[in-house]
Amino acid sequence: MPITFTPGLTMTPGFTVAASPPNYSVQFNGTSQFLTVTSPGTAFSMGTGDFTIEAWIYVTSTAATSKQIFSNWQSGDNSYQFYVRTTNRLVWQIYSQNSPDVAALAIQPNTWTHVAWSKSGTVAYLFINGVLSDTTTGVTNSANGTGSGPYVGGQGASEYFPGYISNLRVVKGTAVYTGAFTPSTTGPLPATQSANTYGNPSTAISSGTSLLTCQSSTIIDNSTNAFTITNTGTATVSSTNPFP
Repeated sequence: MPITFTPGLTMTPGFTVAASPPNYSVQFNGTSQFLTVTSPGTAFSMGTGDFTIEAWIYVTSTAATSKQIFSNWQSGDNSYQFYVRTTNRLVWQIYSQNSPDVAALAIQPNTWTHVAWSKSGTVAYLFINGVLSDTTTGVTNSANGTGSGPYVGGQGASEYFPGYISNLRVVKGTAVYTGAFTPSTTGPLPATQSANTYGNPSTAISSGTSLLTCQSSTIIDNSTNAFTITNTGTATVSSTNPFP
């Protein structure tokens, strides 16, 4: 990006100014496109431990069906999903948890929104732009989902996401957010971070990032797992992103 300087500013010889890293998103058409993480092993089997799933989303259509952000879902107990309902409510669901837990706040279409689902102990939290929108206690069932997937932007060949997803991060073992916070305005998100940096307040992440994607000029996993990601329907990388 171009760098501007204040008139009269002098530069020390040999001094360079580094531009911010570029940021991207992945655009999904809402009808046929989704991503699949190939051969994930146990990276997305959360057990009964802590975890966090977060992303920036930009929903371009409010029509029909649920809109999946991240899904590790198939028939059977312990599958889980994170999505936007037809009512534009953010939802988390562990299949064996009886019923979905729905955010009190609505997702606004055609605007960038930070969403997060964080679990600490037996308490689960839903955040929209850092605002706590749902708290659920007594979450004792494991979130595993060890069949096909996991998926980004769909639930396999259904419940397609219409719009953009940016900086999707899945962290196993850490509840990054447990109270209201200010989402970071600086990207892209890293696989590890100090406390109160990317999101304030937030917990440090020293390890355990299972997936970090939808933030580069190609569709790749920037976590240390470097999983192969299969692009079904040719979702496209876009320079549109949530950061100023």
